Amino acid sequence: MKTDTQATTHEWWKDEANPAEQRAFLASYRSAQRTENAVAWRRNVMLGFLFVSIPILVRLISTL
Repeated sequence: MKTDTQATTHEWWKDEANPAEQRAFLASYRSAQRTENAVAWRRNVMLGFLFVSIPILVRLISTL
């Protein structure tokens, strides 16, 4: 037996209608993004140092 129910779409953008909650969520989201951005920068700088230092170390070791 089939039941005919109409699916309603969920309006997720209206879930947090309270401006204070929206600001708190946005602040939390931005803080997380800043943290992820800082981690990515640290990783990229570390990889850059490795990219530069490994050939230098190989040349130094080969001259020994």
